[in-house]
Amino acid sequence: MGESATVIQLLFNLFLWMMMLLIFKKAFYFPYRIKRTNRNVAIFLILIFCLYPFFGGDYFHYRQMYNEFNAGGFIPLEKIYQWIIGNLSFSYLSFRLIVWGAALWLLFKAYKRVTVPFDLCLALFASMFMIWFSYARVSLAMAMILFGMTFVIRPAKRMPIVSVIVGVSLILCSEFFHRSAIIGIAAAFGALLLTNADKKRILLIGLLFPVAILILTKLLDNFMTIDLDYDTFITGNQRDGYLNDTETGRHSRGIGELISNFLTRTPMFLVAFLYLYIIFKNKYMQLPKDVRYIASYAFIIVLIATAFSFDLGFNTYVLFYRTLTFAMVPSAVFIASVREIKFAKNLTELIVLIGISGVAYTLLYSTYCAIVG
Repeated sequence: MGESATVIQLLFNLFLWMMMLLIFKKAFYFPYRIKRTNRNVAIFLILIFCLYPFFGGDYFHYRQMYNEFNAGGFIPLEKIYQWIIGNLSFSYLSFRLIVWGAALWLLFKAYKRVTVPFDLCLALFASMFMIWFSYARVSLAMAMILFGMTFVIRPAKRMPIVSVIVGVSLILCSEFFHRSAIIGIAAAFGALLLTNADKKRILLIGLLFPVAILILTKLLDNFMTIDLDYDTFITGNQRDGYLNDTETGRHSRGIGELISNFLTRTPMFLVAFLYLYIIFKNKYMQLPKDVRYIASYAFIIVLIATAFSFDLGFNTYVLFYRTLTFAMVPSAVFIASVREIKFAKNLTELIVLIGISGVAYTLLYSTYCAIVG
């Protein structure tokens, strides 16, 4: 049995998150700014949280793989992470600092490049999405995609062509850091078609969605049977474990975890609903172009995740969950941009309330599980 978190470790995560809520409290209200010192403290706490995310088990799982690789064993990580372990890191902590430090740096740079208040984006990220960003290595790929998207949609005035090339390169290179990034890459380019979306285009997407599900079924059926060591998206034993899990297997879920899943995933679907609502209210084109692009990206991700929730011939629970996480980081930008729009304000507040409740419940439930054994 793998190592699990202690009550003290989980309370430490809960304490860090609550401290960030207190620091970012003022960022949720106009003018959406906090003092520079408080911001720096909050960023430091975010980094500490990402270095020590004891809930969920992935922290200990990655540590086990790190030790196995240094002992000469084989680990199911992308080649880039194996290179980092072998050449750049000198301890497990240093490995996490390199990977999650880079991910946070890219994410913060992306938030600074968009036309929404930076502190509000940080506040939404820390309060709702950081918990999921902190424990999976896919976070680096997600941050690379978002950062690249900001260069594509908001290129530098002096060198616009170079900026777009840099942005596209970042988006494409994200696949080296996690194979599931192929979904985010497709969504990033697809979102360009929806940047100027209207009702007709959205209705067309709705009509084509069932066809897209059928195509996705065929593609995945072939893609998931490819076995080229660990250079594929999900391979060999991974495929068997990920796609054929049953309710009594590794992802057996009790009522506590079901509540956690509901609270943490509902905000993503509400974001997609809000996106459609704004379009049908004819307010979409009033949003900044970069916000429209990023919101369209999140919307497409939710659509793809929804497709994975259908019966595609194998259990796609993990694919559904992992795909949905790609919508979390960009959703902070969209929510920050529309929360003061009169007809959207109540819904954005509901999204934030459910999101914060989901994080609180997950951390408390993890602590409860550790207490009862």
